Amino acid sequence: LCAAQRGNASRAAEQHAEAKLVAISVLQAISAGPDPALRHAGFVKGMLEEFAEGVLLGAWLDARANGDVVVATRDCDAFAGLDLSSTEYVGALADLVGEVGRQAVHRATARDGLGVEAAVATAAAVQTAMLTLAPSLTIARKKGEGVRTALRKLETVRYELSLVSRSGRPARAAGGGDGGR
Repeated sequence: LCAAQRGNASRAAEQHAEAKLVAISVLQAISAGPDPALRHAGFVKGMLEEFAEGVLLGAWLDARANGDVVVATRDCDAFAGLDLSSTEYVGALADLVGEVGRQAVHRATARDGLGVEAAVATAAAVQTAMLTLAPSLTIARKKGEGVRTALRKLETVRYELSLVSRSGRPARAAGGGDGGR
């Protein structure tokens, strides 16, 4: 996630490939071990959710680079061999909204209204999907408030960007400025 957020696509791809190999080996060890029910343990579900979040962010960033807004589906090739559950996928979708929010802040500092709008649209789509497609999943109820809060924050970023853009103030150089003081 960090490499992807920092725009280091090659490092993100390397880490993604390594993580997938580790996840598959953990799942194989669990299924071949004395207690296959460990597949449903929190640490395994958390590992898969984090992995899925990375896949979703990578797909979203790749699509954004082409001017699109896309969220990878649970049956995409990147998840092959992982047997990702609905709960793990929905949890990753909810967490994606936070990552998209970080991208929105980055895009807002560059005065990229379209980039911010794409983040807002993605967050709204995730919220709608969680409310309509997965309301019975416990994970959707648990993470639903976080998604709503993130969407409100994204809408605030969009609003503030529109005010700054209309003010005529010049954009600061990346890394410049006085730190807000």
